[in-house]
Amino acid sequence: MSTSIANKERTAEIKIIIAFEQEFRAYQGTLAAAVRILRPDTDVVTAKPEKISGVAKRFGPDLVIGSRCKNEDMEGVPAWIELSLNPAQMTKVNVDGEYSEVANPTLDKLLAIIEEVAQLTRTSDL
Repeated sequence: MSTSIANKERTAEIKIIIAFEQEFRAYQGTLAAAVRILRPDTDVVTAKPEKISGVAKRFGPDLVIGSRCKNEDMEGVPAWIELSLNPAQMTKVNVDGEYSEVANPTLDKLLAIIEEVAQLTRTSDL
């Protein structure tokens, strides 16, 4: 059984941290489960927002999705999404230094961003 876990880790196309405050923990879990189901080649971990920096140093994510993305926590992380849980506020997206804002992104839009990050990861591995 440990062999299959090791194989999964080696074949993970991209690593993602998902981090939301306690009051949005159910949303965090649902988003993590959806990404794991729809992108089985993705290694997803969840964390408390105040722990992102330490988790990022150990895990080496390609993408962080969270309700707060502080610059000091994102050091060495190629992409992040500061997901606004208020539909009236914009979601901030940074992929490989390219910053943009998205209004109330759907799961499909988040998956499109994940795919963009995965493509960048594949390109940088060549």
